[in-house]
Amino acid sequence: MAHARAWWLVALLAVPAVLAGLALPWAGPPSSAAPLAMPATAPSTTSPTAAAPVVVTDPAPAEPPDPTAADLAQVLAAHPIRFTADSAALTGPAADTARRVGELLAAGPAVPVLVEGHVADTPGGPDAVQRLSDQRAAVVAEALVAAGVPAERITARGAGAIRPLATVEESRRVEITVG
Repeated sequence: MAHARAWWLVALLAVPAVLAGLALPWAGPPSSAAPLAMPATAPSTTSPTAAAPVVVTDPAPAEPPDPTAADLAQVLAAHPIRFTADSAALTGPAADTARRVGELLAAGPAVPVLVEGHVADTPGGPDAVQRLSDQRAAVVAEALVAAGVPAERITARGAGAIRPLATVEESRRVEITVG
């Protein structure tokens, strides 16, 4: 019984602290320049129970959105990184796309990058499928490093034949995700 009371006491003390911590990101940084104020156009009221609108006069400046993710999605949508059957060779347009993606990632913020290889119609068992998807991811990761992306930001893995796309040609691909 004492053990249960101890847990209730811990919960009683911890829950409000956790909830307050979760609310901090929404509250924003404290502002010492001006406290909350009534807007100039708000009608005055004499009723102490009437709710008056509150306006923050010193809002925190919004950070501009990171263009890297949008640019990356645009490049990959226009020129996906695809491979020929049973190959992990990065050639032609796929090599150009990997280089361009690497340049975008190197110039952008230092966010983690996931490189995921896929296959569609590889002969052999599950081991051969996994090995080829791993190789495709590794080849693209190497191209990103060659374009200036630090290797420690990149995770490369093969997904095998899961998540196929509409055609076999589209399914022989590498997907790149940031964040």
